[in-house]
Amino acid sequence: MKSGNYFVQGSIWLTTGQLFQLYNEINEIYKELKGKAILKSMDMDFEVTIEVDPRGRIYISGSYKQFPSVDNELTFSIESDQSYLVKTIEDLKLINLKYGGMKGIKNL
Repeated sequence: MKSGNYFVQGSIWLTTGQLFQLYNEINEIYKELKGKAILKSMDMDFEVTIEVDPRGRIYISGSYKQFPSVDNELTFSIESDQSYLVKTIEDLKLINLKYGGMKGIKNL
């Protein structure tokens, strides 16, 4: 993740099911211009929340902790508009088509 001069680099563990759920949530808030989408890593070291207001403003906030045993955490908050969700929705759709939804793809 990078924003201006700030960045963080590390590993997070997610399932394709979590990405499928995120795709559905982001798609819904994009269409309705309300609500929130939340993604949390399996190890609870990464969390991101995407909220949309009726004017189409997007608020992205979250945190990342590289080592859960160390008290060192990056928190972030970014404001944007709904146009930035289009590419995210497209990319998540490609992942879902390749790997499937909550149960994966049968007959690989």
